[in-house]
Amino acid sequence: MKIRRLISPLVLCLLLLFFCQAAEASNLTLDHQELKAIFTDIQLKNSPWPAEDLEITDFSSSPSRITVPMGTIDYELINQNHDKYLGQKSISVLIKVDGVPSSKVKMRGNLELYGNVVLINRRLGRRDIISNDDLSVARRNITMFSHELVTSPKEAVGQIARTTLGPGTVLLKQYLEKQPLVKRGDLVTITARTESVQVSTKGEARSEGAEGDFIQVKNLSSRQIITAQVVDQGLVRVDL
Repeated sequence: MKIRRLISPLVLCLLLLFFCQAAEASNLTLDHQELKAIFTDIQLKNSPWPAEDLEITDFSSSPSRITVPMGTIDYELINQNHDKYLGQKSISVLIKVDGVPSSKVKMRGNLELYGNVVLINRRLGRRDIISNDDLSVARRNITMFSHELVTSPKEAVGQIARTTLGPGTVLLKQYLEKQPLVKRGDLVTITARTESVQVSTKGEARSEGAEGDFIQVKNLSSRQIITAQVVDQGLVRVDL
């Protein structure tokens, strides 16, 4: 009898251990890393940017991990707080196993965009002409920048600083101004054209303008003030 009492608890412990191991073997746990991978996949699926330019930060989920039966894992997005591409995202996801709903998880994280920016190397004063030596390129988090970001030095070289810019400033298009090709009082050639004929005459600029700008010009032949588009230094055009 004493032997039976000693053996029975041992057998029970072994049986419990066996069934626990069997249960664990038939389940799969999705931890922080796996849940973040699902969140990332959802955010990148409809993104207009390359995956290598995007990064997920501050990810969290509730619950922080889930246990599901072994099988083919799939998911369904059932709720999203907003449809903006970048910034903070809060979503609810239904985890499925072999097509059968298993668990619901709330996820949150920040979707950040990285890309090349152009930096100012030295202090530039207002109206200074920007050279290639004044600029450098670096990769930065550009999530909070608008579409007016300058991404290549070629966009800025030869232009004028519209305001004072300090070293390390991220260059935006709004900080730039094209060099004027025509200044007020300059003598210019006015060209006018139709589909078959082009004529030219002399004029006097009544305002300043860069390439593509429309300025007021006095036609020295007719003495009339006309509006013309700056084409090049000393050259403006009127389309008839």
